[in-house]
Amino acid sequence: MAKEPAVRARVQLRMLLDGYEGSGKTMTAMKLLRYLIGDKPMAVIDTERNRALLYAPLPGEAADAEKGTFAFWHYPVADGNPKSYKDAIEEALSDGAQGIIIDSITHEWDGENGILEQKTKLDQQGRGNSYTNWSTMTAKHNEWLNFILNLPVPLIATGRVHQDHVIEEEGGKRIVRKAGLNLIQRDTTGYEFDFIGRMERGGVLTITKAPNLEQIQDKIFIKPGLEFATFLNEWLGLGVEMPMNRNEFIRRMNTLGYTTNAEIGAFTKQHEDITGPDRYNQLLEIAERGVA
Repeated sequence: MAKEPAVRARVQLRMLLDGYEGSGKTMTAMKLLRYLIGDKPMAVIDTERNRALLYAPLPGEAADAEKGTFAFWHYPVADGNPKSYKDAIEEALSDGAQGIIIDSITHEWDGENGILEQKTKLDQQGRGNSYTNWSTMTAKHNEWLNFILNLPVPLIATGRVHQDHVIEEEGGKRIVRKAGLNLIQRDTTGYEFDFIGRMERGGVLTITKAPNLEQIQDKIFIKPGLEFATFLNEWLGLGVEMPMNRNEFIRRMNTLGYTTNAEIGAFTKQHEDITGPDRYNQLLEIAERGVA
C-alpha cells in the first residue's frame, strides 16, 4: 500500500509557564486560557493552598479578565501525590471543563507526598533498594505526565523555579532583583510541553520554547493577553482534525449526560449510517447539538 505524505494535525495547547513567586504565572495562565476558550468552563487544579481564589471575583461582581478576575471552577489538591492531581482533573473533565490550568506541577515532584518524598519513604522503609525504588517512582511520574499531556482539552501548567538574586544598575543605584533559575520538576519534564514561557517581575513573559514558530521564539511579551491568545488559537487550529478514539468519545459523551454504556449504545445505534475513520467525531458533534 502506498504511503500517504504526512500532513499537519490540529493539536491541543500544552503550555508550561515557570517563574519565581509573584512573577505572574497564575494570572497569565488564567488570562491566556480564558481568551483561548472564550466563555467555556475553565478549571484550575490548585496545589498552591487555594491561592488561585485570589483571582476569582468578589461576591456579586462579574469576572473581568482585563482587571485580573476570572470565572473558573476550583479544584484544590491537598498534596503532591500524582493520584491527587489525576483525581481532581478527572473530576473537572467529568464536570465538563473545556480548559485546564494546573497550578502548579512542582508539587508532584518536590512537594508533600510528591515523587521525591515517596521515593525517600520507600528507601527508609527498606522496600527494595534505591535503584529499584527510583524505577518504581519514575514509572509513577511518567504515568502522571502522560495523563496530563493527553488531556482532551487545552492545558496550561505553571511551575516554580529555583531562584537567586542579581544586582542591577537602575538610575545610578544598585538594585537587588530576583532571578529565576531551573524549573523545580524532573529535569526532562520541559521536553514534553510544546510551549514554555519564563515569567519574570511585572508579568514579563519570554517564550523559551515554541514549535517551529520564529514569530514568538525567544520573544518577550509584556502582560500577554488577548492578542497573544488569538495567535495561539490560530496556530492550534491549523491542520486536519485527528479522528477521535472510542475511549475519548465515551468520556465526552459522559459529560453530555450519556452516563451509561446502554445510553451511548442506543445513541450510536440511531446513527448507524455514520461510518468512516471520523465516525466518533461526527457522532459527538450530533450529540453536542442535541440532535437525537
